[in-house]
Amino acid sequence: MPQIFELTNQNGLRCEISSFGATLVSFSFTKQSGEVTPLILTYADREKYIDETQYDDQYIGKTIGRFAGRIRNAEHPFIDKSIPKNEILLHSGKNGISFKNWECLAYQNNAENSFLTLRCHLNSGEDGFVGDLNIEAKFELTRDRGLEITYKASTQTETLVNLTNHAYFNLGQTSSILTHSLHLNAKEKLMLNEHLVPTGETKMIAQSSEDYLIERQIQSNFSPLDTVYLLEQTEQPLAQLSSKETNISLAIFSNQPICVVYTPINVSDVNFEIPFPAICFETQGYPDCMNHGIFPKNILRKGEEYVHWTRYAVREMVI
Repeated sequence: MPQIFELTNQNGLRCEISSFGATLVSFSFTKQSGEVTPLILTYADREKYIDETQYDDQYIGKTIGRFAGRIRNAEHPFIDKSIPKNEILLHSGKNGISFKNWECLAYQNNAENSFLTLRCHLNSGEDGFVGDLNIEAKFELTRDRGLEITYKASTQTETLVNLTNHAYFNLGQTSSILTHSLHLNAKEKLMLNEHLVPTGETKMIAQSSEDYLIERQIQSNFSPLDTVYLLEQTEQPLAQLSSKETNISLAIFSNQPICVVYTPINVSDVNFEIPFPAICFETQGYPDCMNHGIFPKNILRKGEEYVHWTRYAVREMVI
């Protein structure tokens, strides 16, 4: 049966993770005043995090794979024939790792060192992809007021892999995400067709409504985002989200080349239901890469290891 694990540390961070879908259930920060500030949306009904019969098409807090994003099946050798030709598959569908109960490999929760490592195994063909896959997900609270999620994967054959986490961020949940300020370290995006599948082309985004290279309030020149950003490869955060209402800032770092940024108009059945309640940062490899020769391929071979890390660093801003 799925379990929910708690992680806390001396820097005021707390999170909960469910083994069902390796799901980030909650994530909060305690300010110097003692006020506990929630950082992500959570389901009002906690049973959703442990009920294996639940299919969550919002993917709230879930680990996604074996291949995140949208894929157009074009009879690729790593796509199993169980996925109909020309069907668009989102986040690996109902048979992906988001809806499996992961095994707990290691768990420690104390002020100095708090982490959880979960494991999931996929057989060839069971989720619509050819090739076996062993996946580990480590959630760790770091001393620099961060939550780091590290995904590792290996295979005995050859297969595709592209993992991400789908947390919905709102720093304090006092108002819409549109009141937050955002910086994105990206100058280009992938072009998408009417089905939100990449066309294979890229486009510069300077001075468009999707341009956040210079930090600004989200609601200024806003259009809803479901945008595939190509990240600038620097030591700077790939994104910086901040709220003047709660004086909380979130910096996001990752070793991935892509971040899908998503601002849903509504999110249902959660603890904070208003228009534009949150923003998602889906760090990952190139979506639909198998159908575009110019995209780097997320192919994992025997003897290799897939390693994906993303760190969410929280701080209280000085007024």
